[in-house]
Amino acid sequence: MNRFVGVVGFILGGWLLISGLNHMSVIGTASAEGAVVNVPVAEHNTTDAGGIIWLHSLAEAQKQARASGKPIFIDFYASWCANCLAFAEETVNDDALNKTHQQEKLSTFYSMPESIVSMLLH
Repeated sequence: MNRFVGVVGFILGGWLLISGLNHMSVIGTASAEGAVVNVPVAEHNTTDAGGIIWLHSLAEAQKQARASGKPIFIDFYASWCANCLAFAEETVNDDALNKTHQQEKLSTFYSMPESIVSMLLH
């Protein structure tokens, strides 16, 4: 009897866990690739922050990456994101990081509109 109750409890717990996670973006159907396509391009094509040239056009970054053979570093940014703010400050203050970025990668910056953030979180 105890074993039966344990098995039923395990199955019920698993079902509750999966049905609860189904509402989170971890199992949701939104894809990062789709989100990138929908991000509007900024008015200016580049920004210089701490010596790193940030491209605001994924198409331009891809074009430059093909020509240079460098990988693309994409920074998704939101004003409410603590990690985004910390990384933005670090890119200005960390000379070693800046040097590595300048030599090794093309940097692309996306500011995520609230509509995309909402889509990814729900």
